[in-house]
Amino acid sequence: MVKDLYLEEWVSPHDWKSLEELEEHLTGRIPEHHLCVDCGVNTHPGAPTKKEVAEGTWEAWQAGETWTGVLHFGDDTEVYMVRESVWGKAGMEPYGGCLCIGCLERRLGRKLKLRDPR
Repeated sequence: MVKDLYLEEWVSPHDWKSLEELEEHLTGRIPEHHLCVDCGVNTHPGAPTKKEVAEGTWEAWQAGETWTGVLHFGDDTEVYMVRESVWGKAGMEPYGGCLCIGCLERRLGRKLKLRDPR
């Protein structure tokens, strides 16, 4: 099953005076990249990085246009959120990168449970 998420809500125009300010705003909203920090698998193939979203948005604004990126969620996508306590037990900092599900479970020493997702 493939789902789409439009990025407009995260990158609507504000008072950013530079590309760097826009990138800072996106910190914690869009990852630097989507590679598992342990095994390197791409957890969200085809999704733009924070830098790509910022650059596309900035260029569109400079041209007087609106950038509307789309995130595609396909069968090979491993995008999920777990409780902060679970992420911490895996040795991860908030927004400290991505982990594929297999590497998250390996770090936890157990399979994910129904109560783990956020």
